[in-house]
Amino acid sequence: PSVLGSREALEEWMDDYPYQCLEQQTARLVIKRDKGTLVKYLNTLPTHQDRNGLFRYYPNESLPGSPVLTAHVLEMFYWSKLKMSDAVKMKAEQALLRVAKGELIADYFWSSAALKSRIKLHALAVLYLTGAQSIPPQYGMTYKPNQAQDTLATLLDKWIILHHTNRH
Repeated sequence: PSVLGSREALEEWMDDYPYQCLEQQTARLVIKRDKGTLVKYLNTLPTHQDRNGLFRYYPNESLPGSPVLTAHVLEMFYWSKLKMSDAVKMKAEQALLRVAKGELIADYFWSSAALKSRIKLHALAVLYLTGAQSIPPQYGMTYKPNQAQDTLATLLDKWIILHHTNRH
């Protein structure tokens, strides 16, 4: 079935989707929205967090968490109006705040300064979306717009931050 078809076709397609990383499990959960999938997902979600609170693609202690995946999971929960445990959410939000401050991002493999800046910006935007507390707005304001390189996602992140800090 085409993923562009009916909702039923999309759910059927996701039933047969063979990948099991957290990103794919999150997509399946958001699309299917059945109680059994939600309970199973929420029960395993804490095993996907690393010691810093970032989500990993697989629940393997030797794997680092990913700021990008963590932002994605929190953002998907926000837009789909699903709820995770407060403890798991708070730990992930605290990790993303450390990413936005530049404290955690050095532990990960991105080398480009522009990419690090975009990851920090997206982390901050997601924190504003999810309603995380104690977010100093200056962490997102160090990003310098670049018309030649900015993506729509980057501009949307900037708008979210400006909207939530009333700095239009």
